[in-house]
Amino acid sequence: MWIIEYYDAPDGACPTQEFLDGLNKQKELPYVLREINLLSEFGYTLRRPHCDLLEDGIYELRIPIKNLQYRILYFYFYQDKIILSHGLRKEAKVKKADIEKAKKNRKDYFSKRERRNETHRLSG
Repeated sequence: MWIIEYYDAPDGACPTQEFLDGLNKQKELPYVLREINLLSEFGYTLRRPHCDLLEDGIYELRIPIKNLQYRILYFYFYQDKIILSHGLRKEAKVKKADIEKAKKNRKDYFSKRERRNETHRLSG
């Protein structure tokens, strides 16, 4: 089982939670949560149609709901965590700007963890 974590931005915002909060609680949210649970259960072994590699370690969780396509972009943190960067409603192809946003979020996430480890080593 993989640990699912939502990325928290430096300003305290949580883009994934904001995305989930904007979904219809009866018609959309259950489908999205089901896919997140599948990702938690299968991690790297979960493949299309559920997820796909976009580029440079950024993946998309693919969620079709009726005629709409939703995506949650995510990345892996070492061997046990999956970090959900942010969600979006896909118009056509996932926009380069969304992939770049996920890369920026990943860089920030790893940077926070490195600073935390440095502080731990200095005080320990």
